Amino acid sequence: YKHIAIEISDTSEDMFKFLSKKKLNLDKIVLWFGNEISGIETKMLSNMDKELHLPMTGMKESLNVANTVCTAGYLFLEHSSE
Repeated sequence: YKHIAIEISDTSEDMFKFLSKKKLNLDKIVLWFGNEISGIETKMLSNMDKELHLPMTGMKESLNVANTVCTAGYLFLEHSSE
């Protein structure tokens, strides 16, 4: 399985760029979402295969976790090989 953190960090990649590279097999992907305030624990992040973020414009840096789950889920389904 490929474990993917949806988290804003210095090492996270733009989700749109990542998804545009190839079709994904969703049966082999686990998405992890962190707490809205503290995010995903550093120890957990170090065990992830990839960190992705949704790019934002303007003053806001992130969406709340519920909106992020819905958006990421939709985008991953749109780019799946199924």
